[in-house]
Amino acid sequence: MLRVALLLCCCLCSCAALRMAPSAALQQRGGPPVRMLAKKKGGGGKKGGKQKKDSGFAWASNFELKPFESSELRALAETVVNAYQTRTGKPLDASLVGANDLPKKLWTAPVAVLVATAGVAATEAATEAATEGEEASEPAAAVSVCKYVNLAALEAYGLTGDDYMKLIGQPTELPPASGEKYQSGYAKKLKGGAEAFTFEGSRWVLEKAAVVDGKLAMESLGVAYAFDEWQIADGTICSPGGVRRAPALLPEEVPAAVDAQALEVRRLKDEGLGNKDPQVEAAVAELLRLKALLPESLQTPKRRTKEEKKAQKEQEKMDQEQKAQSAGGGEGRTSAAVTQVKSEGKQQAMDLNPPRGTRDFYPEDMALRSWLFGRWRETARLYGFEEYDAPVLESEELYVRKVR
Repeated sequence: MLRVALLLCCCLCSCAALRMAPSAALQQRGGPPVRMLAKKKGGGGKKGGKQKKDSGFAWASNFELKPFESSELRALAETVVNAYQTRTGKPLDASLVGANDLPKKLWTAPVAVLVATAGVAATEAATEAATEGEEASEPAAAVSVCKYVNLAALEAYGLTGDDYMKLIGQPTELPPASGEKYQSGYAKKLKGGAEAFTFEGSRWVLEKAAVVDGKLAMESLGVAYAFDEWQIADGTICSPGGVRRAPALLPEEVPAAVDAQALEVRRLKDEGLGNKDPQVEAAVAELLRLKALLPESLQTPKRRTKEEKKAQKEQEKMDQEQKAQSAGGGEGRTSAAVTQVKSEGKQQAMDLNPPRGTRDFYPEDMALRSWLFGRWRETARLYGFEEYDAPVLESEELYVRKVR
């Protein structure tokens, strides 16, 4: 029985080898590969059968990873954040400090981030041909390609979080290289979104160490761009999270805007709202912001505090004394010296006039005084007097003591 079983196994193996040999030989000659197809279930193409479901392989082929899930883009996101920290010495955004999952945090950060790199982007015809399994009639063109984008950048383009593939891998107007490792105040107008927008932000070069021709060198990964607000065509200033701010007013438009906002505050109060209601508080805050834009000549003078009034009176008093002394023949002292007013934190002119009962001797008066004192000294010496000098400062008791 054992021999019979061994003979049967050998026969089966030989048959299987003979059946598979033609296919293997065909593959070696460059023929079409052998395809393994799953057997259809559910009645095939019969009417009334169940809807055909995608196989596990087809489902996996159609599955897309978000930028913070893809291993390649996760590494790029970390490079973006670390490169900014290295080149500026500060974090790209406060929300990224100490983040456990840095790529995921950058995806939702309140700052728009994009990465442009040199690459090729297929034309529309090439994309359709690839989808149908045909060869493209047009070759791919070398362009600047968007390599990474986060939610805030998608919002600037007028897209949602599910539309990231409309930017990633597509041509971009952002340059893929920069002559400076880091540049602040970079401005650019982009037209690729739902509507054109302009931003002003920072950009910095992304690099990694690589071996080129047997030598260690820095390989460019592209240029990262970041901005926290952008301006659309009508002048509206936009920020991540759907924040919209009215465009800047011209100086001649400010008074009318102040009047209109004041009417809005009055309307809210007429409806029964109080000063502590959120609507009134927001309207009043906007009114104060607009009033601060008014020229100084149109601004309402603010009420002065007691300290400010006192300081003004002291200044007026010093001015009057200086004028009185000047009228008495003295020119008075002038200087650019100032003194600090502690109550206001401001500066005002320092009083340099001599104390009451004293005076300054300017060159002409000093010459006359020196001549007169010289004559007194000569006359005193003729009569046997000797000259001595006393200190300018003396003890108070010397002058206030009682004579007994």
